[in-house]
Amino acid sequence: MINQMFQTEGDIEAAILSENKEAFSAIINKDLYFVAGEPPDQNIYFHNSSCFDLFCVHVFELFAEQPIQLKARTTHSLSLFTGAKWLADRYKERLDVMGLNRAIEALETWLKEEPPFSFWSGDISTQVEFPLSRRQMLQFAQLLSKHNLLRLSHAIAKLHHICEKARCGVGQAEVLHILNGFKEELKTNRLLYHSSYLVEMLHIYFTELNKVAYQMYMRSPTNRMAEMKFPDGISSDTFRNLYYSAVSFAASYNKAHYDTLRPHTTRYFKMRY
Repeated sequence: MINQMFQTEGDIEAAILSENKEAFSAIINKDLYFVAGEPPDQNIYFHNSSCFDLFCVHVFELFAEQPIQLKARTTHSLSLFTGAKWLADRYKERLDVMGLNRAIEALETWLKEEPPFSFWSGDISTQVEFPLSRRQMLQFAQLLSKHNLLRLSHAIAKLHHICEKARCGVGQAEVLHILNGFKEELKTNRLLYHSSYLVEMLHIYFTELNKVAYQMYMRSPTNRMAEMKFPDGISSDTFRNLYYSAVSFAASYNKAHYDTLRPHTTRYFKMRY
């Protein structure tokens, strides 16, 4: 479904900054995990399985794309993450976005990799193997964390398509039988393994985006919304409030707090899968 609530690119800019701010505090969150060890050999531990499930949902929401149609009939397809990339390109001549672009590139490279995904399914006595990108891995993780029958049906359909494409010998009637083995390998093995390095990359990404938002704030540094310099063409007070909230957060950013939630991971969290 096309989102038609945005009138201008200024509205999109405000929403991208605001929603990334919300994702920052939802994902880089002491209520979900804590950092253990000393740099550069740190990793994270989730407090419990519910925290891990919530992490899976929040992370993929960052990458889920949505078509957006503006009043001028221009259409964009953006996620919060690709929206930040769009924002960096929009301001590349006016602000320092090099750090943000490096963080985006690191995440994009990681997400696109397709290591072989292999697991034993005891229900059908078969070793199942197919390529699965890390972006797909995150998508499956959030689908299987929602405990929703309709979401489960979607996950099964996607898994069948992947098995069929890979010719791994799993028919449509057998996909449900391999789901438990797939979920165990996906979440308990791979995503838990990847979570420390993923949080590190996401922390860097959010921090760099926050630096860009701070530069925007400094164009008209003020605590009075009426005196704030807003993006060109912003269409309503709703989007002005979103923009003001995002750049004000950047200006009052609690670096000491968020730095305690950034793991400096060992290289061993970057070698497998």
